[in-house]
Amino acid sequence: MHSLSATHWKAIKRLLWYLKHIAHFGLRITDSNDHSHHTYSWADRAGDINEHSYTTGCFLYLAVNAFSWSSKKQCTVAYSSTEAKYRAVTTVLDEVTSMKHVADNFHYVRCQVQGKQAMITHIHAAD
Repeated sequence: MHSLSATHWKAIKRLLWYLKHIAHFGLRITDSNDHSHHTYSWADRAGDINEHSYTTGCFLYLAVNAFSWSSKKQCTVAYSSTEAKYRAVTTVLDEVTSMKHVADNFHYVRCQVQGKQAMITHIHAAD
């Protein structure tokens, strides 16, 4: 990073242009008493015709609000669309499992704070 090439500067300018033009976008969060979870996964088998790799993705919703999503080009080849779809489902189940762990950790910390067994204080990174 000490000596940036013209390609690097072009990429930086493109990124800054992109950020400038999406500054007004945001995520819509809707208040709801509905606490149902919905997950969706998808797979694009052989989406890259040169490498024959596939892409998987998933969305996790709480009621109508998306709170987690991912998309990843896989480095392996799926031999069938069924295999690619099973791998996509595996990806979404991994994401759900990790979200459950986050929720468990949050609940544990909240109980500790409410029981006055722990106190949380924010310290800015610059301090």
